Amino acid sequence: MSDRRTPRNPARTALVAIVLLAALVAPVATAAAQEPGEIRIAQSGFGDADAFAERGETQFIWADESTTLEVALETSGSDGEGHYEVCVRSEPADDRSPTDLECRSEVLTGNSTEELAFTFDGWPEGYRGEQTVSIVVTADTLSRDEAARATHAVSVVGKAADADGDGASNRREVDGGTDFTDPDTDDDGLADGLELDTYNTDPTGADTDGDGLSDGAEVTTHETDPTRADTDGDGLDDRTEVTEYGTNPNRADTDGDGLSDALEVNTHETDPARADTDGDGLNDAAEVREHETNPTDTDTDEDGLSDALEVHTYGTDPAKTDSDEDGISDGAEVNELATDPSLADTDDDGLSDGAEVNTYGTNPNRADTDGDGLADGAEVNRYDTDPMRADTDGDGQADASEVDVTQRLTPFALLLGIPFVGAAAGSALWATRRRWLPHVPHRVRTEVVGSGATDRVTGTVLSVRDWADRVRSWVAEVVGGGTSERATDEATAANGGRDRPDPGPDEGPSEVPLEMLSNEDAVLAVLRRNGGRVRQSDLVEETGWSKSKVSRVLSRMDDAGRVTKINVGRGNVITLPGEEPDGADSPFSK
Repeated sequence: MSDRRTPRNPARTALVAIVLLAALVAPVATAAAQEPGEIRIAQSGFGDADAFAERGETQFIWADESTTLEVALETSGSDGEGHYEVCVRSEPADDRSPTDLECRSEVLTGNSTEELAFTFDGWPEGYRGEQTVSIVVTADTLSRDEAARATHAVSVVGKAADADGDGASNRREVDGGTDFTDPDTDDDGLADGLELDTYNTDPTGADTDGDGLSDGAEVTTHETDPTRADTDGDGLDDRTEVTEYGTNPNRADTDGDGLSDALEVNTHETDPARADTDGDGLNDAAEVREHETNPTDTDTDEDGLSDALEVHTYGTDPAKTDSDEDGISDGAEVNELATDPSLADTDDDGLSDGAEVNTYGTNPNRADTDGDGLADGAEVNRYDTDPMRADTDGDGQADASEVDVTQRLTPFALLLGIPFVGAAAGSALWATRRRWLPHVPHRVRTEVVGSGATDRVTGTVLSVRDWADRVRSWVAEVVGGGTSERATDEATAANGGRDRPDPGPDEGPSEVPLEMLSNEDAVLAVLRRNGGRVRQSDLVEETGWSKSKVSRVLSRMDDAGRVTKINVGRGNVITLPGEEPDGADSPFSK
């Protein structure tokens, strides 16, 4: 038996296929006719409690906290219903593949609203960061047609992570109000983490202390405190010091002159970056506090001497034009006259320097300007002579010689009355001889108190006749140049047969009181009284002058050759020229 098959009829086969296809399509068409109309996502997104921040279209949610995505679906059209699948899908911004986080099957009816909530206890580790979260509604049919879609820009952030790398966690930045996606929220040059953890500054404000310098500049450039407007507490804020005066905002006294920067700027108007603003050699603080001078003026009193020269060199008052009040400015004394600006009477002649220069035309550096043996002050104040002329009245005798005669005559005039007042007046004069006797010339005094006169005195009273004889002799000697016969004989005998003793070197009026003489003549008088030699210390005692004055006078006289200074042991011996000792050891050596 052969096995043969009947060939297929192509028309029949096509008909069967059509019938089968119709049977399959008929139920579907019936179902489509019962579905609702258009479906749309009316609302979707994370709630305020779930999205901790929004930047533009992007919502930020915590990856490690529970979050809920809310969706509202609206249908329109007929009252039919249909089966749909609603999925929440993560679509990362990078090259990672999308994934459905959760899908649900929902039956939706026409003309209705369906609210759905998708809650996530945590976000998958591999799907954190920036992404698109989509809500996709798909018909639950073989066709899987997409009925609706909504998308949201989302950034999923871990709380402990540091998204911007500024040293502060995302959670801390959110709580502190900073931008966890920006390492320097306030753009002040300091990372948010440093501001929060290290400097305690405001990461949302560029200038925490409000001093005009950004927090970053204070920390990285000036090393000041960004939380204190005046870091060094000197009264100037940091910005003012840096930008206006160039001072150190970390040092209250930038130039180290003893005045704070603020005092210099606000009170004294000095340069806080220069210790000596006016460059006169005195620092600003010394001028203000010690000398009361102007630290911005080199010569406060405008006397021609800088403040520093007055203080350090001349010992004058830099705030007073004429320190010694002699009528001449300090500068003129130093620069023009070479006088001492701290001494009213430089040459100690009894006239102030101002009087000598401005009134009498005398030399304020020379006690006896005209060299007549009388100090300028004595000529002006006592004798009314001209200190510029050695012989004021032009009679051929120097003023000092005439004054010497007058001094000698003064006690004699008193003695002329003795013959007329009797023995009582003579007794009184004798009793007071210690007062008037020094004014009597040496030779006359020798006659009065010498050995011969003493031998003839039997009591306290001399005879009237004796006194008259002596007075006539004294007057004849002083005025006429002669002597009484007895006085001449006695003087001749006393001088070895000579009428007068030989004069000493550079002899002057040795018996005139020292205070009536110029400084140089006073020294010569003391030397003559002491045989031409005297210790410098004894000269101090006899003149009553200070050691410094004696030293100055002797130096001038030694330079002029009027005396000789010899160093002996620990002191000096002063001699008249020609009276120097033969060897190094003088009679005064101990």
